[in-house]
Amino acid sequence: LFLIGWALYLIYPPEGATSWSFLLDILPMLAFGSLVAFLVLRWTSRWQLAFSGGLLLLTELLYRLWPVSGFDQPFVQGHNFGAYLDLKLWGGISPEGWVTFNMIPATAYIIWGVIAGNIIRSQIPSARKLRVLLMAGLAGVIAGLALDPVTPVIKKISTSSFMLLSGGFCFLFLALSYFIVDLSGKRGRWAFVPVAIGMNPLFIFVFARSGGADWFMNVVRPFSWAILSWAGSGAAETGTALGCLVLMCGLCLALFKNRIFLKI
Repeated sequence: LFLIGWALYLIYPPEGATSWSFLLDILPMLAFGSLVAFLVLRWTSRWQLAFSGGLLLLTELLYRLWPVSGFDQPFVQGHNFGAYLDLKLWGGISPEGWVTFNMIPATAYIIWGVIAGNIIRSQIPSARKLRVLLMAGLAGVIAGLALDPVTPVIKKISTSSFMLLSGGFCFLFLALSYFIVDLSGKRGRWAFVPVAIGMNPLFIFVFARSGGADWFMNVVRPFSWAILSWAGSGAAETGTALGCLVLMCGLCLALFKNRIFLKI
């Protein structure tokens, strides 16, 4: 994952990218988080949860207590601990406000995913699994919103409130998906599309980030503008984006039907 993230920046670098910008991307963060999650894989869920909470607490303390002048404003872009660390390690600061230290709090996502997977795979009754997922999701959302007045929800530095809020929504969405697909007995052919996409998430991400999405957009754009230009540029570009999404879903379906799965 780390090497793929690095390669994507070499093949298709974003505007203004530097030699270390790829560390701000999701794949290097997933690589780091997956390694840490592997190290705690055999721990009990309680210890895994405690460890993930410790990562969020560590992040909170470093941002709030960092004493270096000019970088002691925890929630001000470019003037916080994460920005200081990047300046010292890489000699620069992301102009958008992203920080590489996000790898630490974002590891909690991976650990929560491990916990959620263990819940789904466990032998406890299905109804109880659903309740646990719902309770975890609601707890995360409530905790994130409650912390917001004290620790603002900021995605770019992965504040503890953001992690809890977004993690809570992930659990709620997983609970909804589990109920519809596995418990309701109403799984229809519509579920085929998300299953196909879910079997090749890495492929479709790399395809999109390496120029594939732009290529699809360029293919669709003339048609969407020809059909929707009367409704304005917003409608035409929305049609372009939806057309690109349909093509990428179709690509995943083709791979799924041919039993082609690209994994690490």
